Amino acid sequence: IEYYKGLVLGEPGHLSLGRTAEALAALESCIQTRRKLMAKDPNDHNAKIDFVQAMAKQGLILASSDPKRALALLDEAYAVMSKAPVGSAYRNTYLIRLDATAYYPLRAMNRPGEARARLQRAKEAASRTSEQDFKYGPMSHRELLNTAYAEEELASGFPNRALVAYR
Repeated sequence: IEYYKGLVLGEPGHLSLGRTAEALAALESCIQTRRKLMAKDPNDHNAKIDFVQAMAKQGLILASSDPKRALALLDEAYAVMSKAPVGSAYRNTYLIRLDATAYYPLRAMNRPGEARARLQRAKEAASRTSEQDFKYGPMSHRELLNTAYAEEELASGFPNRALVAYR
């Protein structure tokens, strides 16, 4: 419940109440609960998924206001998800989402080379992910990756390539 409360209160780029501080608190509550569940049962894949989802949203919210913290959250979530067995539910899609999301705090910290490297890693992972696991829609991993790529092309001075990347 806390995860969805966080989204309603302040998910960036989506319909929300714009109450960022409250959104962060709700997501933090979700994260702490999932940490306890993962400590109790390190094989609880659902707890890991919920943990990573909340960390990704928190990282996205903090990307411009506290990029260093955002990147630390995203990196921790990446480490948790990368330990999941290959082929486990949502592993690749969340690794893609985390790398695509990391683009934003890295750009905010003026680290464009690392930002591009994360996008490239996400793109490579996406190429190995089946279409069935990689659905397209307004909140999909592909949408996030394409948007980040388009923003990178635009920031690099290539608006025409940005249009192609976004399509």
